[in-house]
Amino acid sequence: GIGTVAEYHFNKSMDVDPNDPLHYFTEFDYNGQTGKKIAIGAQMEIEDMREFVVAKGIRCDLNLRKATDPEPIYLAEQDLCRELGVEFAGIPMISFGLPKPSTLRDLIARFKAGPYPMILHCHAGADRSGLASVVFRLVIEGDALDRALAAELTWRKGHFRLGRAGLVDEFFELYRRTGAGLVFERWALEIYPGLYRERKARESGDD
Repeated sequence: GIGTVAEYHFNKSMDVDPNDPLHYFTEFDYNGQTGKKIAIGAQMEIEDMREFVVAKGIRCDLNLRKATDPEPIYLAEQDLCRELGVEFAGIPMISFGLPKPSTLRDLIARFKAGPYPMILHCHAGADRSGLASVVFRLVIEGDALDRALAAELTWRKGHFRLGRAGLVDEFFELYRRTGAGLVFERWALEIYPGLYRERKARESGDD
């Protein structure tokens, strides 16, 4: 499965103890519920990514890291995807903060469009990847919110509800408070943009 191979690559690229509970890289298949497989985790070294992508037939690389003034590894990853014929999709997300409505829109559209199997990552694979994995569960797999949160936003995957990283959790609590029974996708596309603008306006007024 993707999980076993990817755990090896994650450990190799991030130089972590394989017995450390923070090492991870998961395969989302949910017993074939949708058949859309997505591996979510941290940045791998390029040669490790090459081996993983080829071995698992990855068709799309979804990178959540910043695209402005990109690091060399970002550019190398784009080159690798061109070489292997893999679709590269860059959807930059901020590390600590509520996601922009446009980012959510693009993320949902990519999850719905594929192609699969897909690999998704940020830098450490904890907060941005955690938020994206919950969105995947809600939109694609139809999971309940509590189940998705318990599975993905956990210390076992490097996420801690402390400081600015807690804004990831706050985002989903905002959905819980204001969703009014709407499915997540509709709330994210129709209701959240207004809430985001209100939040930013209040923050600007506090300056």
